[in-house]
Amino acid sequence: MPRTSSDGVIDLALPHSGKWTEGMKPEDKEIYMRVYRWRLDWEKQEALNIQDYIEDQARD
Repeated sequence: MPRTSSDGVIDLALPHSGKWTEGMKPEDKEIYMRVYRWRLDWEKQEALNIQDYIEDQARD
């Protein structure tokens, strides 16, 4: 690939098939899944906080 073409390519390290955990060592997968579950829990809490904020603003 010419240099001018490769300057516009960005590798986002996203899997184009399979799963994120495919090829991970078991201990790495365990850490990844723990962080992933934490992130999902955080997103749920954040959504609740936003909803509470909206409701509080509507009452004022």
